[in-house]
Amino acid sequence: MLEDEGLVLSREEEGKKIYEITEEGKNYLEENVDVVDRIFERVGAFANGFFGKDTRGLTGAFSRLAQTCFEGAFSGRLDPDTIQEMASILDRAREELAEAMRRATPKETPDGMKDEEQMEESSES
Repeated sequence: MLEDEGLVLSREEEGKKIYEITEEGKNYLEENVDVVDRIFERVGAFANGFFGKDTRGLTGAFSRLAQTCFEGAFSGRLDPDTIQEMASILDRAREELAEAMRRATPKETPDGMKDEEQMEESSES
């Protein structure tokens, strides 16, 4: 799409696709710097939320939980009742997490808005 619009060029080099921005692409970025800045702010906020110091403990706990679940469930050693029990435990944990999120005081996002709607949507799924 970007190549079709003349904003980038691509070429194959040693089995890899290399992209290069064109002058037209540079002009487009300069004309839309506010949009580009908002995109980078959102990407940065996501990365900080996922990898930042505030969420490291949560990310580690989730990783350990997933590892335990998958090792057990896919080992072939567990009977169907135990697998169902594991699913029930996870459902209860999800409900507790959703409740904690509902009680939370939302932080402001980089664009200055409260993130309440996103929290509500994620807790309902």
